[in-house]
Amino acid sequence: MRNLIGTLVLLLSIGLHGCDRSGDERGSVVEANKQLDKKLAEGFRSKNLDQIMSCWWNSPDVINIPADNAGVRKGYDLVRAAIKLQLDGIDRVLAFKFAEQDYMVFDDVVVGTGKIHFHVKPKGAPHPVLLTIFYTDLRQRRNGNWVYTYSHESLPPSPVEIAAGP
Repeated sequence: MRNLIGTLVLLLSIGLHGCDRSGDERGSVVEANKQLDKKLAEGFRSKNLDQIMSCWWNSPDVINIPADNAGVRKGYDLVRAAIKLQLDGIDRVLAFKFAEQDYMVFDDVVVGTGKIHFHVKPKGAPHPVLLTIFYTDLRQRRNGNWVYTYSHESLPPSPVEIAAGP
């Protein structure tokens, strides 16, 4: 899967190299995508499924590969159902923060990368859990709004997994 992501980013970089925007245009696109991330974070912090899903492309072609290795979710309805299930398992969200964000801007496509620090109190758990999620996503302008059209998330391996080796 990592090879797929690397290939996708490489192809986008090569294929769209001549289509990147001027400095001012790039700045406004990056700012619009920061606002998209902010809206997503606010939706998760308030557990507002409709707000979260307003950040996603409402299409059967949208793709999400979650950090929980639950398989590829293709289609808006599957992505929505999976996020609803995730929210239903959370008693409260203590924090949802983006970090180390980077935006590669190509004409009408933005490749976003970074981390999400997701601090939650799962239902029935005695203590909160802090997850650091790495992500790579594609954002595109659809009907005048920037939305996520593809997202791949992963969790870093645990110290036990690292010590065990391949």
